[in-house]
This record gives sequence, structure tokens and C-alpha cells, in this order.
Amino acid sequence: MGLTVWGHLKRSPGAWALAPFRFAEPASVANQAAMVSLGRPGIGEELLSRSGFTDVERFDVQFV
Repeated sequence: MGLTVWGHLKRSPGAWALAPFRFAEPASVANQAAMVSLGRPGIGEELLSRSGFTDVERFDVQFV
């Protein structure tokens, strides 16, 4: 998900959509950051290898 707010946050007509993020628990935010990091090259592969998986290979699936 990507969010952009232009200008002053309180005056932005779309700022209301960001309000729920204020209630996120720190543990939830940390978990989400860890999940996002799995998309970075090498991170997911390392996790799987540490968990006993072998021949771990990253590849892209092209789709539109």
C-alpha cells in the first residue's frame, strides 16, 4: 500500500484515511516491518534457509 498526503496533513482532504494508523500497537508495527523486509533480496531466502529449507531460490513472476 502506498499513501501520499500533499501539504499540511490537517488540511488535506484525504488525511482522515491515515487516522487508523495512530492506533497501531508498536508490536504490530514491528511485525509489519518484518513482513515487508521479506521482499528485499536475500532476507526471505535467509529466513527459509535458517528454518531448514534447502535450494531456496528467488524468482519473479511476471503479471499485469
